[in-house]
Amino acid sequence: MVDYSSQNLTILLGNGNGTFTKVAAQPATGVEPLSIAVGDLNGDDIPDLVVSNQNYGYPNAGTITVLLGNGKGEFTPTATSPETGSIPDTILVADFNGDGTPDLLTSNAGSNTVSLLLGKGKGKFEKAQSFSAGTDPLGAALGEFSSSGLPDVAVANNTTSSVTVLLTELK
Repeated sequence: MVDYSSQNLTILLGNGNGTFTKVAAQPATGVEPLSIAVGDLNGDDIPDLVVSNQNYGYPNAGTITVLLGNGKGEFTPTATSPETGSIPDTILVADFNGDGTPDLLTSNAGSNTVSLLLGKGKGKFEKAQSFSAGTDPLGAALGEFSSSGLPDVAVANNTTSSVTVLLTELK
């Protein structure tokens, strides 16, 4: 659960009976955390978390916080917070270039773009590449809309009540 005001996460572990126990340690995020996704970002077969942070919104660039899991409900932030476009809303984890390493994608409402951060392994990512989306993209979803075998992205554009589909291609 993202705590917008305190800039950290609340982790709730399932008890197996429909109830949850709050983990004492609340990992820190960046400024104005907005969205969260799960994936094995460092290749250790333990789920990690990634959070998109608004950083006070337009025109400031947003950032992401990578939190590496230890398998006990505890997470440690990596040393860097890569930049995204302005007001990163949704964050997705997928292998967009087919190299077997998870990549990240954010929809950026303040800059009308999506940012793709290619994974380098060990929870590290390349500098973001930006692609035009639509006006005020607030949500995104993965799907395979072409025959590339790679995940494509559908982006919901709030202001224009439209959807932009971005197809992933191998280069």
